Amino acid sequence: MKDKKGNIFIGIVVALFFVILIFIAILSFSVIIDNKEEVQVSNEKYDVDYKVYLKDNNYYQEKFLDKGRNYVTSIIDYIDANFLYHYYLGSNDKLSYTYRIDANIVISEQGNIIYDKNYKLLDEKEETADGEFDIDENIKLDYIKYNELAKDFVDEYGISNLTSVLNVKMHVKVNNHYEDTVVMSMPLDVKTISVNLSNSPKGEDKKFIKKENNNTKNIIYIILYSILEIILVVTLVVYLIVNKRNNAEYLYNKEINKIKNKYGAYIQEVYYTFDLTGYKMIRVRDFVNLLDIMDIINSPILMIENSKKNGCFFIVLTNTNFIYVYGIKIEEIEKKIMNKKAIK
Repeated sequence: MKDKKGNIFIGIVVALFFVILIFIAILSFSVIIDNKEEVQVSNEKYDVDYKVYLKDNNYYQEKFLDKGRNYVTSIIDYIDANFLYHYYLGSNDKLSYTYRIDANIVISEQGNIIYDKNYKLLDEKEETADGEFDIDENIKLDYIKYNELAKDFVDEYGISNLTSVLNVKMHVKVNNHYEDTVVMSMPLDVKTISVNLSNSPKGEDKKFIKKENNNTKNIIYIILYSILEIILVVTLVVYLIVNKRNNAEYLYNKEINKIKNKYGAYIQEVYYTFDLTGYKMIRVRDFVNLLDIMDIINSPILMIENSKKNGCFFIVLTNTNFIYVYGIKIEEIEKKIMNKKAIK
């Protein structure tokens, strides 16, 4: 009865902590929101304007082909690409931003990367602006060089069904908290190519927090919230441990594992049932008694657990119709737990 009341008390305490925790969390969050002076939304636009310059050939009279087409790989000379990026905050707040461009070869098999390597195309640049900025960077991309690298790799190792891709990326970072990557992607080691453009994140509006006020009151709320959270976690752990120790299934498995760990050398686990009809069972008080009997009659201890995993039996067979058994049952453990609670 006392144990039942104790569990109810712990449950009430845990519930109260939950209520207090939620209250402090809401209060702390409201303080943080109130102390933010302004939340602004930034917008980004990107593009890569490129031309594919051609080698002398018998079919194309043009020196280059415009973007948005398919191109014959063998007659590509180089790709002239302008990476364009516009960032707009909607205010004149000071912005600090960096950007760089690199190329990345990725060779994969069924989506699993086998080889990848980065090549620097433009060193990182750092700039400042008021509220908005534009990036316009030109690169001359030696597509044939990267195509030959991928082709040589595939030919040297003779692996079929590989996918080779060249990703040219411009990485943009604003105020050390927002990043975007503009990607110009094209296949390698193929007869013809097309160019795909993308960015990450993909054109979604971004929230930009102008200022945050970390005042003393807010810090006190955060500390109080953290202390209560620690107390709650400790309380829950204690509660779970107490309940676990009074759990019949836990005690059942604990007892079996204890015997196996200590006396495993004397035990043979049996994973099939056999007919005990005609045998007279003699139940022993504990496992140590079974060890003594094993030594006397020189017969191994067999361990059998029923299919429901709620009963485990250690058996010593004899040359007669007697067998010695030490059993552990969840049902019997539950009765012992109930008897202890009744005595309390």
